[in-house]
Amino acid sequence: MNKMNKIILKSANKKITQLLSQYSGFNIVFLDNWRGFRFIYDTDEIKKYPGKTFLRSRLYNLLKNEKAGLFSAALYKAESKDKKLFGPQYFLNCKTFRQYAYCYINFFVKEVKTRKQAVNEILLLKNMKIIFLKTGNPEIMERKFRIFVLKKVLYKCKIKEVRSEVESYLETGKKRRQVGGADCPASPSRRDVRLARAGVDLR
Repeated sequence: MNKMNKIILKSANKKITQLLSQYSGFNIVFLDNWRGFRFIYDTDEIKKYPGKTFLRSRLYNLLKNEKAGLFSAALYKAESKDKKLFGPQYFLNCKTFRQYAYCYINFFVKEVKTRKQAVNEILLLKNMKIIFLKTGNPEIMERKFRIFVLKKVLYKCKIKEVRSEVESYLETGKKRRQVGGADCPASPSRRDVRLARAGVDLR
């Protein structure tokens, strides 16, 4: 994680501590670089207030005055094209665990056409963090999220060079876990360094 990301992570940790003191409905809060660094919220209110009715939710009222910036806790309104690719939620960054996983899966399958694009998207997925988890171990849940996404991509994607990058990344992660133990975080590798030099946020 570079210096800028450390600053973002510090800001995110400070913000989530504040939000947790004001709102008890979070199941998971992701921190991801999706059109800028932002929180993605998994809360029961997503199902309670579908579509535009989410404007009546407690979470919206808590966050409606949040400012945009390099890192933002604000809600990001989804456009029509976003809803076609990422799901019908009124705000782009209000997703359940499964809904958010399918944002990655759908983008991978429908938009990623080249090896370089695959490397870029894997980098984004690798750098995603769970900043809050109601129950369980965040690192284990992060790994389950990544594996779920990439296995679904392999099942759905037909482009050989994209599949090759996904298979390679999954195999590398599997070997690391066999060496370090099931719950051992992977250490940086030459592949990680190569991924870190790739592209920008394509989503």
